[in-house]
This record gives sequence, structure tokens and C-alpha cells, in this order.
Amino acid sequence: MTTPTHSSTTRPLQAWQVMLGGICGLVLTIGLARFAYTPLLPALQTQTGLNDAAAGGLAAINYAGYIVGALVTAWMDDVRWRHRFYSAGLWMALLTTAAMALSTWLPAWGLWRFLGGLCGATGMLLGSGLVLGWLMRQGRRPELGVLFIGLGLGIVVSALGAWVLSGIWTLWSDQWLAFAALGLLFFVPPPLQRLKFWR
Repeated sequence: MTTPTHSSTTRPLQAWQVMLGGICGLVLTIGLARFAYTPLLPALQTQTGLNDAAAGGLAAINYAGYIVGALVTAWMDDVRWRHRFYSAGLWMALLTTAAMALSTWLPAWGLWRFLGGLCGATGMLLGSGLVLGWLMRQGRRPELGVLFIGLGLGIVVSALGAWVLSGIWTLWSDQWLAFAALGLLFFVPPPLQRLKFWR
């Protein structure tokens, strides 16, 4: 019989930890990777000359990334791959947020916004499914209403974050990098990355 990767000395996670991990994942992948674009858009347009048509196009590309991510997750049956894709989405949420500061080339922005949309799908669909499945296997109530606090919290974090950060850093690129640094606060706590959902 194959020995589990994690030793038996690893303390089992509690329901509140898994729920907190899911909430943090939603703040990171939805609030920052997807919705931070909206409050940062005025500075982006003023300082880089991004016009309204291009700004709308980037938003549409982000939604397209979410749709593609939703289709991929619907096709993905193996819980191991769903877990890997979710973990990759957390990393990509940080990287794509930081990458927005590295260039003013519109195709590059389009790529980062598309990948940000994929991250949103991983957090919303995969993260929620993993948390729900774990709770049900543990004989607990599937408290998705509590989990989805992460959606509203993510929007609040992105809005308040942009307001505070714009008072500290006026340059648009610094604001994107600051948001990526802020994302580390929500990247570190989630225990979903180390939890074996297929046990």
C-alpha cells in the first residue's frame, strides 16, 4: 500500500482553516487578479494614454479568460488535477497582477488580463468545489454562504486598496506592484494547497 506523501504527524486541518483558505483564495483570484483592474483603471488611462476602447477590450479579454477557465474546470474530472490547477491559479494571480506593471505594451496587458480571468475561474469554481467536497466528506454542513464572503471581501479589498495605495504611490505601475505585494497576505494563509482532497 502506498504511503501518503504527508506523514501522520501532520496535524489535520480544521473546518475553519479550510474555509479561511477558500476565502483567501477568492480574495486573491477574484478581488485582486480580476477586480483590481477597475479601481486602478483611471490612473492607468491618465498616465499611459490607454483609451476607452482599449480599456474595454482588456476587460472583455479578462471575461474571456474566465469563460475559458470555467470550461476547462468543467471538463476536469480528476480531483488531483483540479487541486493542481487551483494551486497554479493562486500563483498566477500574484504573477499576473505584478506583470501588469512591467510593460505598457497592449498585447502583454491582454495576456495578463486573460490569465487573470483564468485565475478567477480557479478560485471561484475549483476552490469552491474543493472546499465543498472536503466539508461533505468530513460530515459537515456545506457552508458555501460563508465561503462566498470572499467574493465581497475581494471587491472591498481591491477598492479600498486602490484608494489607500494611490495616496502612497501615484505611479500606476507602483500601484500594481503594491497590489501584488498585498496579495501575498492572502496567498500565504490558504491551507488548500497542502490539503489532500482525494484522501
